[in-house]
Amino acid sequence: MSKSPGKMQVSFTVSFSTSTDKTGVLLVEIDDREDGFNKGKTSGFFPGEAVGLLLFKGLGVDHKQTHTSMGSVSFGGSTQVEKEDTVVLSAPDNLTGTLKYPVSEIISERWLGNELGACSISKGDGSILVTTGKRFGIGVYYVKYLAEAKTGVLSTPALSLPKYDVAVQVVGTFDPLLVA
Repeated sequence: MSKSPGKMQVSFTVSFSTSTDKTGVLLVEIDDREDGFNKGKTSGFFPGEAVGLLLFKGLGVDHKQTHTSMGSVSFGGSTQVEKEDTVVLSAPDNLTGTLKYPVSEIISERWLGNELGACSISKGDGSILVTTGKRFGIGVYYVKYLAEAKTGVLSTPALSLPKYDVAVQVVGTFDPLLVA
């Protein structure tokens, strides 16, 4: 009897905000790194197969608990994960943007096409601000960066079903006073 792969996908973002316009990010996803736990695999997991996860949290965010619909998740050490994002910015109306992951180190950054001016990137929350430049226009800003993540493993029992889902919920708190 051959095993057929089951489908498993875990990826969501929880954004916190307050009236002070400070925001926090808590994100968990399947480890898609070629040298990571899953060796680049993001789908087609067999029932009962362990799945590597990455947990990203921004400044002021504290990871409190993780819940699953079955099985368990355990988070251990941390790692630096290389990420790439683009952000669309326009002048004069939209001179700010945010990268998907909290930034620990910038590797490279540049305008793709039209340049609107100099940009400042906050390493903690990944916010981008055009600090000087054109009065009108639109541009795409490319950033390659490192984001710190906790590594984790989702362990589940093998059910005698050909396909099923496992839900993962990550709970945290956000303190805007910790965001400078």
